[in-house]
Amino acid sequence: MGIYTAREEQYSNMAKAHRKEAFIFSILRGLTFIGLVSCTILFFNSDNFLWLLGSVTLLVGFIAFIGRHKKHEALQEYFGTLAHINNEEAERSLLKLHSFETGEEFLRDNHPNQHDLDTLGEHSLYQLINRCSTPDGKKLLGSWLSDKPRNDEIIARQAAVKELQGDLDWLQKLQAKSRISVLKKKKNEPSLSAENLLQWSSFKSTMKNIPFWTALVVFLIGGLLTCVGLILTDLIPYQFIYLNIFVNAICLGLVVKSLNQEILGIDKAQYLITSYLEVIQVINSKAYDAALLNKLKEELRRPYDAQKAIRELNQIGHRISSRANMLYIILDVLLLPDFFLLKNIYKWKKTNQPHIAGWLANIHEFEVLMSVASYARQNERFVYPELSDDLFELSGISIGHPLIPESDRVNNDYQIKGDGSVDIITGSNMSGKSTFQRTLGINVILGRIGAPVCAISFRFSNVEVFTSMRTKDNLSENTSSFYAELKRITQLLETVKKEPTFFLLDEILKGTNSEDRHLGAVSLAENLSNKSAFGLISTHDLTLGALEKTNPKIRNFSFNSQIQGDKIKFDYKLTAGPCKSFNASQLMRNMGIID
Repeated sequence: MGIYTAREEQYSNMAKAHRKEAFIFSILRGLTFIGLVSCTILFFNSDNFLWLLGSVTLLVGFIAFIGRHKKHEALQEYFGTLAHINNEEAERSLLKLHSFETGEEFLRDNHPNQHDLDTLGEHSLYQLINRCSTPDGKKLLGSWLSDKPRNDEIIARQAAVKELQGDLDWLQKLQAKSRISVLKKKKNEPSLSAENLLQWSSFKSTMKNIPFWTALVVFLIGGLLTCVGLILTDLIPYQFIYLNIFVNAICLGLVVKSLNQEILGIDKAQYLITSYLEVIQVINSKAYDAALLNKLKEELRRPYDAQKAIRELNQIGHRISSRANMLYIILDVLLLPDFFLLKNIYKWKKTNQPHIAGWLANIHEFEVLMSVASYARQNERFVYPELSDDLFELSGISIGHPLIPESDRVNNDYQIKGDGSVDIITGSNMSGKSTFQRTLGINVILGRIGAPVCAISFRFSNVEVFTSMRTKDNLSENTSSFYAELKRITQLLETVKKEPTFFLLDEILKGTNSEDRHLGAVSLAENLSNKSAFGLISTHDLTLGALEKTNPKIRNFSFNSQIQGDKIKFDYKLTAGPCKSFNASQLMRNMGIID
């Protein structure tokens, strides 16, 4: 936390310094403008050349001061953003996450694990990791936290995150540039996304046979210039130029019709893509060793350079803006610059349209990798996990939950290996069973996105993670909590048929009577021990522990508590064997429910 507090103070001071400079140049700009107007008036009143010289000098100064003022304003915004970023990092290091976006829009119904492992929502992994500014970057991070990647993707992500983690200045520069660009975009077009650019660039031009039109326009311009030359040499009367202008106007009408269709939406497309320009510059400013980073960078440069293409589109946008000028309209009738503008748009689309989606995807992936690497930098004591060659393995030393403060966190060693392995976790109320299961699941999710995990060592198999912990009734579907749980277990069994699965089941079948619950739990545990799956089942049913004697794939673990007087003491440590202590009656006694 200390490094972020120091950086926040440093950048705050730099922002204040540039704000002061911007204010000074604003005053100087105003004074030079007043002086410029005064000298101009005095020159016209006195015809004294010195006043004209003074006007020219002040004009140069005025222009220079405008540039300096803009420069310091931009630097003030940049360093102010960096200060805010470091303030956020300090908040995250304390796990104060309430002010950050939750990512709840990326929650999916019936997802294998989203609703139980706090990957999205309030006080979630998403809040802890997300530093993305673009809507598409945030969406990609939500996808990374939700979907099982391939093994090679995990390895590539981890190598990229390891490399980026070491350059805090670069990480925060990319974050700041992206945030500033997106905030500028939101002022005018808050709902813009990459889809706007893709829609515009995929629009097919209505003007056909461009070579023919090029030859025709060149011929018309040549004819006009020839006519002007003949008129100036008195070889033909000036009325002949009207014929040229008439023909030009007819052709211009056809060109403008196509151009107006072509530029429909270009303002949004241009505004969106230019917001990525400084982000690309940051990406291109660094040499990379990791294969994934090099691949993403090269795809922004070859076969066509994204940075160059964006600058070209920017220039096209400025030319479109100038069409509102009255002088441009006159020039358009005479020399048909609208045709060349249309031709440039056509050429830009033809050259760059096939690559735009890839460019944007690469920028968004860099943004997500920056987020994960920033999280890794903040948690340097965490360890990068090892991907197991075994299809059914999870093991670690001192595994903890990253969303629990270190001062309150209790870590545990744990290992489970082999298909069909089922661990029964028993324990008293509030002893830590559910938290331990979430600890395992959330660290697997971290490992899948290439991030370090909260442990001293960690090894896991890249299988689907399926949880059933927070099943609730659904009034709109007339579904009881018990039926919802049955549906969830059915979904698990269907998932296991399709792919290897690591399951985490908490207090299964709690919505029915004890006898049915016991029979169902025994059947489920036995069933899972014969599937391509492994995992944990927590329960209060101590009789489930007897399965260990008849099924070698089933083991018992527990969390225990001690009652000292009228107080209950928890150590939250995982212990081999079934639970030996329960505390429900003492809890009810402490709350005055029973005597």
